[in-house]
Amino acid sequence: MNYYLLQPDRDDPDSAAIGGVPESVEPLDWNSGKKLDGPQGVLRLPLSPVSGPVLGDVIGSLVTVFSDDLKNALTSFGIDNIDYYPVELEDTTTQQVHAGFWLVNILGRVNCVDTARSTIIPRPSGSKGVLKSFQVDAKRTGGLHLFRLDEKPTLIVIDEPLWSFLMTQPMNGVILPSTDKYDG
Repeated sequence: MNYYLLQPDRDDPDSAAIGGVPESVEPLDWNSGKKLDGPQGVLRLPLSPVSGPVLGDVIGSLVTVFSDDLKNALTSFGIDNIDYYPVELEDTTTQQVHAGFWLVNILGRVNCVDTARSTIIPRPSGSKGVLKSFQVDAKRTGGLHLFRLDEKPTLIVIDEPLWSFLMTQPMNGVILPSTDKYDG
């Protein structure tokens, strides 16, 4: 089975990015795969002042935000390992506030990189190498359609059935490259 990444299109100069998070939100926790006590009520996140005006269906940087449309598509497919928390995105230069977005906590991280079929550049320090193109060992995914990669928790990996489904959905500002096209 092939695997793909669910990512914002960072090559689009018009795409928006999150510009910061409140002190109560620790970004590393949101990549941990652990159940969190999320924010109470609607959280307002500022957009980066240098980001573009296009609010895609995936907005990332410090934390990951999905649009209503992507949340609904994933839910209709049957994805149930994501906790969603409502957010508003604020353009700090115009003070315009955008609703219909969700801070996501993807539950569970999966250690499943097939190191024999992947490119991992060793670090001079001897610590974990830098993950480049990679293949997923499907037997180690536990049948999850969407998960964070334990070897690089900022990445969101999806399987081929979910990729095929998402390819039929109208999406804005999202790319779905194959894991073997990942360049670190």
